[in-house]
Amino acid sequence: MSFSLQRIDGTYGWYAEGVLVASAREINGLWELADARGAQVARLVPLADHDETIALVGPHGRLIGSIRPDDDSADSRTGAALACDPDGVPVLILRTDGGQGAHLVDRRGDVIAVASWEHPDAATDLLVTAIGTRHSLAMVFGLLLSLEVSRHAGRFA
Repeated sequence: MSFSLQRIDGTYGWYAEGVLVASAREINGLWELADARGAQVARLVPLADHDETIALVGPHGRLIGSIRPDDDSADSRTGAALACDPDGVPVLILRTDGGQGAHLVDRRGDVIAVASWEHPDAATDLLVTAIGTRHSLAMVFGLLLSLEVSRHAGRFA
């Protein structure tokens, strides 16, 4: 599946063949992911007792997982991140590829998604592999949102 992630006036939209499939907007300092109908899918909530760790919380308050910078990575300040399940076990790893791309792998090392952009203000092109569709799109999109916020705002989502 291919997507284009576009930033417009501080919000983000994931488009497939020109059709909006998901969006993200900041509300009271929290990022909210929504589906094409506008229904909340997940919210990214900073955890006060864990430096830069963000909980990914479902619409009914269920913990989907967490996202945090990968401090063990040389490129942790440029968007490298880990996504963990509710038990804290890493399930996805986001690595940047120079200044114009990133890739997402699962704990087995299989590529889940590849992202690239021409320049900092350009839309991000995203390819989610067949294996990637088996993972929570809220988790995949949450990780990519953290990368986009890092790229544009200079801070982890």
